[in-house]
Amino acid sequence: MSSEKVDVVDGPDYPDTILPVVETTQLAEVEEKKLIRKIDVRLVPVLSLLWVISSVSQQSLSNASILGIKESLNISGTQYNLIVTAFYISYSVFEIPSQIILSFVRPSLWLGGLTVAWGVITALSGLAQSFGGAFAARFCLGIAEVNFRSPESFLKHVQGAFFPAALYLVALWYPRDKVQKRVGAFYATGTLAGSFSGLLAYAVTYMNGKAGLASWRWLFILVGCVTFALAAIILLFLPDSPERAKWLSPEEKQHLIAIRATAGAGKDEVEGWKIKYFMQAVSDVKVWLSVWISVCINVSSIGFVFTLPTVLVQFGYTAANAQLMSVPIYAVATLCVALSAYYGDKTKQRFPGCFCGLMIGLIGLVALYCLPKERLPGVRYFFCMWVLGGLFGAFPSTLSWCSNNAAGRGKKNMAVTLQIAIGNLTIAAGSNSYVASDAPRYRVGFGLGIALCSSAVLVSVLLAYILRRENLRKAQIDVSSYTAEELEEMGDRSPTFKYII
Repeated sequence: MSSEKVDVVDGPDYPDTILPVVETTQLAEVEEKKLIRKIDVRLVPVLSLLWVISSVSQQSLSNASILGIKESLNISGTQYNLIVTAFYISYSVFEIPSQIILSFVRPSLWLGGLTVAWGVITALSGLAQSFGGAFAARFCLGIAEVNFRSPESFLKHVQGAFFPAALYLVALWYPRDKVQKRVGAFYATGTLAGSFSGLLAYAVTYMNGKAGLASWRWLFILVGCVTFALAAIILLFLPDSPERAKWLSPEEKQHLIAIRATAGAGKDEVEGWKIKYFMQAVSDVKVWLSVWISVCINVSSIGFVFTLPTVLVQFGYTAANAQLMSVPIYAVATLCVALSAYYGDKTKQRFPGCFCGLMIGLIGLVALYCLPKERLPGVRYFFCMWVLGGLFGAFPSTLSWCSNNAAGRGKKNMAVTLQIAIGNLTIAAGSNSYVASDAPRYRVGFGLGIALCSSAVLVSVLLAYILRRENLRKAQIDVSSYTAEELEEMGDRSPTFKYII
């Protein structure tokens, strides 16, 4: 190694980050805040709108379950769970190929084109005529190798691609200490979409029989039409990168590029994909601990989400009123996501939001499991808020935690994609844990959720301990013998890279 002395460049609010090999342009604090607000106005609303529609689309099946889809297609509870499972298997398979493609294609073009197909296929999903048709549609929607032989082959392809692509964009535009608030913002709007989904499902009950179509078919058709219309908004307004933003001054562009480099996301607008990025991610124990936390949250929450409308009916509500009663639950969950994201960026910590959210969700699951099922509907309804509020609130902290502590950009993309892909793949277990034959106690579903949440609490403590220990170890290393290029190549292993706890 060279003996050339290296001066460590301070990253924004993070004194120990990777030294960027770029020419930096420093902005005053007031100017930087104005710049961040300018980005917020252009990036966050578009991503939030996309995530709202994605969430409504995903939740449409659970709402359709009490609007008559099972009776119309003559499917059993087990067959319904298989349809849900097919959705998440295909969702997960495409995530890694999507990130590879995104290394070569502009985000606005990729997401815009996918959204067109997403909307078309969502609408066509309302025309399924049997269990086989519904299952094939849900599975084929996520096939990574799009073959265009049938339109159903593309929707889950789109939704599997969206969330990693959104996180990729956030990492390109923001400093590490401002990532969680933005991730939390569009994730919170997606959570709030649960309320909108319930209201929409309630509204379409009055369309039952219109044009000879059942209300659940109208639900898919309406969501698909709105999604299709969003494609134009994405193509026109979604910013790709600082380099392409005409609304930024040259100084602002250079400042954002420097921020991107110090955050470990790379100094170049486009970086080709290499197999080493994948290997760096899969060989990092910290990535796998984050993956396990995501698995626990996904399995515990999604199974409950798909069963929630049915659970509310068991509380004594009609099918229509059960849709309305889901609104306050998702509203509370949205508030928890927002509070967790705000606190995480304000304190520059991810562990508290993750740990507290998991504990709240765990308490809710234990209470629902132990409370008598034939009475106390108000108390059980209250703890439904704890389950989704806690688990949904923990998820943005978990995503940001993994993204913040992986560098450079290639490894960061693969780490986050692994986290989301494996987490979604295991949702199959959660969606099949709440089976109709086990109602109303759902011993398997609640028992699995309690076990996984308990393990996630322990793993989050272990991850925080490892990160703290690594920061202390790096503080003892003399960086003067490293060149700037060597430090950048080391990624998050660099002694100048400080892990976020």
